[in-house]
Amino acid sequence: MHLTSQKSNEFKELLDLIPGYACVLDENGKILYADKSWQNFYRPGVVANFSGLVVGTDYLDECSRWGILSEAQVKGVRSVLKRDTLIYETVYSCYYLGEVKWFLLKAVCPRGDE
Repeated sequence: MHLTSQKSNEFKELLDLIPGYACVLDENGKILYADKSWQNFYRPGVVANFSGLVVGTDYLDECSRWGILSEAQVKGVRSVLKRDTLIYETVYSCYYLGEVKWFLLKAVCPRGDE
């Protein structure tokens, strides 16, 4: 997905309005953009030895390394990134700052270069 600078800013502002945590991945799973909620929650240093899930990080590799997502879940997201599947949804939990947190992961394939 290629956006002009103005459209890119509008897109980021829109993502920041959506409740929850959102990020945009490239076709290899690298984080291109993360909304404000994501940036605060997944910031570096919150958990010992955790470098964070920040822009530039390979989201799927880090989630695999930390055991956040299962192998099947990573495979599901990769199927969307490769455009083999249009949508992939899963629920997962992770232990974060002393408690279990539950998340809905929804990966959606962009419509194309418009």
